Amino acid sequence: MNRRLKYYFYRASILLDHYRSLTSFVIVFFSIVLLDFLFNLCSVNLLGLINRILQTNGVAFSAVNMEFAPEVWLSLLGLVLGTLIIVISIASQNTPKLIDLYMHDWRSLFYIWFLVLSSIHAVVIMIFTQDLIRPGSSVLNIYLFLPVCILFSMPYIFYILRYTKTNHVIDIIHKNNLKYIQRLGSRRMRAFLEISALKDSKVSAERIDKITEEFQRYLMECLNQLDNLLDYTGFKEPRAEVIRKMSHSIQVYVKEKPHINPNFFKITQVVRSDISFRTMVEEKQLSELEQDRIFFEVKSFRLLGNAYVLFLDRNEFDLASLCAAELTAVGKTAAECNDNPLLKALIFQFNTMMRFAIKQATRFNEARNLYNLAFHYANFVNSLASHHQIDLVKECFHFFRMYGNEIFNHAKQNYSLYFIIAVLTAELKNILINIHKKSWDIEIQGELLEQILELDTPPDMDRDEMDDSQLTNDGVRDIQISLALYYLKAGEEQFVTQIIADILEDLPYLGKDIFIQVVENTFKRLENNTPVFWEDTDRGNTNLFYTPHFEMIEPLKKLILEKIESKDL
Repeated sequence: MNRRLKYYFYRASILLDHYRSLTSFVIVFFSIVLLDFLFNLCSVNLLGLINRILQTNGVAFSAVNMEFAPEVWLSLLGLVLGTLIIVISIASQNTPKLIDLYMHDWRSLFYIWFLVLSSIHAVVIMIFTQDLIRPGSSVLNIYLFLPVCILFSMPYIFYILRYTKTNHVIDIIHKNNLKYIQRLGSRRMRAFLEISALKDSKVSAERIDKITEEFQRYLMECLNQLDNLLDYTGFKEPRAEVIRKMSHSIQVYVKEKPHINPNFFKITQVVRSDISFRTMVEEKQLSELEQDRIFFEVKSFRLLGNAYVLFLDRNEFDLASLCAAELTAVGKTAAECNDNPLLKALIFQFNTMMRFAIKQATRFNEARNLYNLAFHYANFVNSLASHHQIDLVKECFHFFRMYGNEIFNHAKQNYSLYFIIAVLTAELKNILINIHKKSWDIEIQGELLEQILELDTPPDMDRDEMDDSQLTNDGVRDIQISLALYYLKAGEEQFVTQIIADILEDLPYLGKDIFIQVVENTFKRLENNTPVFWEDTDRGNTNLFYTPHFEMIEPLKKLILEKIESKDL
């Protein structure tokens, strides 16, 4: 019996929330009827009080003229509803779903129904006041309902004007989304969705599934509404706010997910029919989403990925970079919660964005988006390393090397892309330093170091096909040598030897004299680099080629020269 009551309670609450207009109408209607009854019940004392206030003790209450009331109510109703219709209709052209949001705003619904029903109340009581059958009704309408409605008319109009602001609409959608997410994580909702616990009740699994679908629809509608605002909003700040709110919703959801009943993650017809999943023609894809419990996150990633591509096409570098930054924030939360399926989905999303960024860089000779994306992608990998996600870090290092080799090939036609390879190398260098400080296994560190050393030498390219600039002036060697300085300072001689061995592979192709000159120039650049770059960029002015270990330059140079002398050329 208790479980059946819980079911009907949740079902009723969902229905009331879904039909808010009807619910508010019923509440206001019966409130007015109840007040009318109470006022007439106390009409004798109340009329005496009103007469004393008005100083009309010798005048019968029937002398109060109610004929003016309908005209006043009609004017007030026209003012409020006219303003409401004009404001909402104009604002909804630039803010999709605004009417739907308004129809779910309790304050507006209660005030409008109170205004409408109070005006009807004024018309109805004119029939009774003529014969003094219900004298308290006129007092209630004239001295309570009318002043209240007039008093709140202008604040309500200002409220509606503020309500239609894009930033306010974004906040409302975001708050609704968080409310549903937190409601899903509650203990009562978890127990409610436990179908196996309801076998002894009369609640069918189909009804539970229907409520699950309704919650899934609510969550995805909130995301779709935010996504629509990206297309309709012309200003950067609201679009940036949409991206931040979407990211925050995912992070809250990830934290709440361990408390959500597993039955909620079933792929229902609502999920299948959503635009983000309708293109998934293979049942295996949907089954994996259900098994990994990440359909909500994957939908969010697709929306952010679409927004990223849109910003690339519009050359809006800051918004495109913000999409990647918010994905990194989601990745940090997922790493803290040890959500491996979600972390893998994030890696796929970052790789997809890398593909579009490389395409945009090669087509329009603009590498800024790729430069920013590499930074955020590396921050995500660094968070994986901080939480000891060894396998995922290895996988990301492999992808960095793969994309670095692809960029290396594209750099033949666009020389500026060589700098991106140096950027990738610098990011992986920072991650390796973080991994070393966390004392990972030596073999794993050596394996990851090998990935960095292969960034500037694609496996499908012979060194004989590379020109001198690719061997001597691509910036990658500077960063590799600065990493060797760190390892030498830390006493990791095997890693230093590994880096030197890779550097010496250029010796046969350049010749001894040129190679020594290249090494000397590299060390001079490292000595002259400052911590801060002299130009500001989208991600700050940190100098990628700076090394704080100047005292290790001479010992490392000595080691390299000794290796050169030992070579039989």
